[in-house]
Amino acid sequence: MRGKSRKRGIALGARATEHSTVAFALALGTGRRARQRVRDDQDLLDALLRIVGLPIVACAADGTLTHANRATCELLRADWPMGTPPQSWIEQLRPRTPSGLSMAREDLPPVRALEGEVVRGVDVLVDIHGSDVLLCTRASPITDERGRRRGAVVVLEDVTEERRLEMELRNAGRSIGRSRACARR
Repeated sequence: MRGKSRKRGIALGARATEHSTVAFALALGTGRRARQRVRDDQDLLDALLRIVGLPIVACAADGTLTHANRATCELLRADWPMGTPPQSWIEQLRPRTPSGLSMAREDLPPVRALEGEVVRGVDVLVDIHGSDVLLCTRASPITDERGRRRGAVVVLEDVTEERRLEMELRNAGRSIGRSRACARR
């Protein structure tokens, strides 16, 4: 009797090992497929960032730069490496309100997006190698399937010339209005 139970134990142990091996192989295959999906997603993101043509920046949940397409590098005349911490790009760009007042860190569109806010049409004045450039920004949080914030994506648009022309038109309109008022007197 003792011999039989021993053989049976070995047989059960062998089957358990076989099941473990199959489970491990399946998990390994799933892990490989998951890694492949991540690589495929990364390739898709890289292609989208190249083709869109708009300056786009993405950052991790802590504000660290994770992506910046060529249009961003050309606009900002910078080639920040991935992993650049937020204090570096904030220091370099010196973000301000359109009137020139310093912006608090929590008011910056990427930071607001990291807090969960969708930001649309916020103008930010930045310093690009000694020249002021007015950027219209849009930012959105990046969340995972569980709703956790993973980062933010920001779209930039140089509106310096557009805003200058708008101001000239407003000033010209005021000037015409004043001229008409004086002519009626």
